[in-house]
Amino acid sequence: MSGYEQLSESFTNAQLASALATCGVPFVWHEETSVHLTPEELLTNLARSDEARLRLALIPLLLTHPTFATTVADVYEQLSGDAAITLRFYYTAARLLQKGFASHPQEFEAKVEQLPPLFYPALVNPDEDLHKLAILHAVDSGRSLNWYGSYQHAAQRYLRQIGTV
Repeated sequence: MSGYEQLSESFTNAQLASALATCGVPFVWHEETSVHLTPEELLTNLARSDEARLRLALIPLLLTHPTFATTVADVYEQLSGDAAITLRFYYTAARLLQKGFASHPQEFEAKVEQLPPLFYPALVNPDEDLHKLAILHAVDSGRSLNWYGSYQHAAQRYLRQIGTV
């Protein structure tokens, strides 16, 4: 599975996409079905997914449901390898993006609970730290991808979803 753990549950990519939509996160195309997963199941299965677009959906999911942060630490302890790296970096990216939105109230007016600093508490400057996070992500994952661009893509999709851009 290209480094990603097998899913402990048998949720298909289509079911995960539908579960995201059910949670109010239509980040990826989905069939018109309603799939309900617990926050633990959804976070775990997205982090373990072999589909990059589903892993990336962690960012808008956390931005939409910052209360899921209380579950992230428990889920993270159950993950290993690439899935743990994915959850750690995408959670931190969501936190930094959320902080960046708060500094631009004309773009982001919703008053939502702030994601707490679970993994990298010293990161405080949203855009500068997002660049640093992307470099760390490349090193820890062993993949020299444009992680910063991926984070920004997820943020733009999220902002379009909530109707601010």
